[in-house]
Amino acid sequence: MNWFKPSRQVLGALVIGLGLVAQPLIVATAPAQQQKSNILFILADNIGYGDLGVYGGGELRGAPTPRIDRLAAEGLRLTQFLVEPSCTPSRAALVTGRYSIRSGLSLVALEGTPYSLPAKEITMAEMLRDAGYATAIFGKWHLGSEPYSQPQSKGFDEFYGIPPGDTWDVFGMIPQGRQTKSLDIPLDKGPHIVEAKRGEPLKAVKPYTAEVRREIDWELVERGVDFMKRQKAAGKPFFLYLPISRTHFPNLPSKRFEGVSRIGQFGDSLMEGDAIVGRMLDALDELGLTRDTIVVFASDNGPDGPGARAFGGDMPDMGAPGPYRGALGDVSEGSMRTAAWISSRPSRASRAARCRTSDGRRRSDRPAVRQERHRSARAPLDLRRPRSGCGALEAIPRLFRRRGAGPQRRGRSHPHGRRRRQRGVDERLPQGVQR
Repeated sequence: MNWFKPSRQVLGALVIGLGLVAQPLIVATAPAQQQKSNILFILADNIGYGDLGVYGGGELRGAPTPRIDRLAAEGLRLTQFLVEPSCTPSRAALVTGRYSIRSGLSLVALEGTPYSLPAKEITMAEMLRDAGYATAIFGKWHLGSEPYSQPQSKGFDEFYGIPPGDTWDVFGMIPQGRQTKSLDIPLDKGPHIVEAKRGEPLKAVKPYTAEVRREIDWELVERGVDFMKRQKAAGKPFFLYLPISRTHFPNLPSKRFEGVSRIGQFGDSLMEGDAIVGRMLDALDELGLTRDTIVVFASDNGPDGPGARAFGGDMPDMGAPGPYRGALGDVSEGSMRTAAWISSRPSRASRAARCRTSDGRRRSDRPAVRQERHRSARAPLDLRRPRSGCGALEAIPRLFRRRGAGPQRRGRSHPHGRRRRQRGVDERLPQGVQR
């Protein structure tokens, strides 16, 4: 049986996006030819560390997530996946591999503000497209509305979703404006679902209303499945970025998921998100692409905070950070430590990056950050990206360095001649000084 090995450019792009180090998901390969693997990246919105069953939530919280839990058990679950504390900064770090402040996007982008992804920034979609991939994004971009920062200008062949400078709750501006008598915008002048092909301007598809919000994720799924079918027929590897709406407030589940959980509309929305992930996995199986596809699931940041509580009526419309304190927008760990896992079936994670829990599941307790791009990851993965400022972990390049990955300095020079070794407390005193 011939298994595949993801190309170095593919894995390099994943390193930029996820902060994996040196040896992510390398699988056995036939020596004759190296086949490029597909990438399906599902990004959830505002799911807390304690929401999913595999992290201690799920059924215990009243909203089981069996499909996500199953795939997390088959792949590599990250327990220290660290992000930035809100939508725009986290997504900027994800697509560029750099601190969001270096892109001018450390604040949440709003329609009508100058905050947009700079034209000079290079995204992982651009890298993958240059490597021969078909690329698509269906869902939420939220990196600015300027034409040069829109997805179709930043490496994606196809885009469908909400306006690139907006987030999921923007549909409420018209009813809220009328209720408060502060705005009176006609429906055709309000936010719209938009689409675009590479290099083309955005086209309005339909008004973005509360009814559309309820069903939008299933539209994204349909387009995602169609995209995968077309690329398989064309024999082309693909990168499908699917940033869905679950579980961003206000959580409006589709009619078939209303009341399925025990914790109100947030739980209903969480279970619907689990079904969405399951549908994408089923599509991979139906297309015979499961063994040739790396699947990544992550949340952009921690759960919604107390401000979202009222949207749920009698039940809070917000997730849980698990054992950590904090929520969306905070500087506490509950805002920045979130759920993520990677699966490539059959997959072999680096021994140095994984351990097995008592129930046999694979997990990595190594810290991993979205914008990680330090030297020890770039070198073995042949990641060719113009250098324009350090990434997240270049300040501590030894943190994840593997033994045998290259020469390591055993100590650093002290201004007064002292040298501390990497291990122990052996010191060298300046010449002429006696102990």
